[in-house]
Amino acid sequence: VNDLVDGIVKLFESRLFVGAVNLTTEEEISALDMAQRIKTLTGSNSKIVYIPQRPGQTSRESISAAKAKKAFGWSAETAFQSGLEKTYKWLKKIPRKDL
Repeated sequence: VNDLVDGIVKLFESRLFVGAVNLTTEEEISALDMAQRIKTLTGSNSKIVYIPQRPGQTSRESISAAKAKKAFGWSAETAFQSGLEKTYKWLKKIPRKDL
């Protein structure tokens, strides 16, 4: 979250109109890998359910933040796993009635 806020602030402060930009770690992570990481982190026994691929759905995507780096000098400082862990720790502090 800190990286995203930093990227948005840098974009606004740059006063540049460069169109859409991606604010990403540029780490390519599959949905399955993400689900497995979340299960491991949370200690969940949840079953990962596989569904058929939908028409038009891509099997792989890689998002680049090169435009943000070139236009206003932004790049992510937090790796995906570290951000996931920080987010989970933060979420655990919220009383369950508020979720």
